[in-house]
Amino acid sequence: MKRRQFIADSVRLALGTRAAVSMSGMISPMALAGTIGKTFNDHEARTLFVLVHAMFPHRDLDDSYYLDVVAHLDTQTSASARFSGLIRTGIQTLDETAGGSWVDATPERKLQILTALQEEEFFGVILNRAIDVLYRNQEVLTRLGYQGSSIEFGGYLHRGFDDIGWLPE
Repeated sequence: MKRRQFIADSVRLALGTRAAVSMSGMISPMALAGTIGKTFNDHEARTLFVLVHAMFPHRDLDDSYYLDVVAHLDTQTSASARFSGLIRTGIQTLDETAGGSWVDATPERKLQILTALQEEEFFGVILNRAIDVLYRNQEVLTRLGYQGSSIEFGGYLHRGFDDIGWLPE
């Protein structure tokens, strides 16, 4: 599967499932205020939260893990004028392309915009930072069913290689 197809499928999944609540920007202002605080205003934090949730629509993750990504981006933004400019320009581009607030756009329009902007530096930075923050968190990996390394147990051949239950024997 190509990266573009993966991203498009992920966004479609997010827009059509439980994540639709978050996609509409319904995250509590208290949650944002408790996590974010260095540089992002509410609109910027909400936009990044919805964007990260759209890019990584895991049903088994609560919003706190996505807020961790936004908090990381907030810290990076406060530390670098270049990074701050990149993030703020990216959010502005999302909003301008949506003809208003990207968060308030229809799910279909959000997907169109993300697909059009996926080659932009802003998109790549958000993608890579989110991957780093989400998938280096052991709690996230556990919630997603990752059992950990198998090298010390002889590899995956005898530990998880064929433990799927949906194929006939």
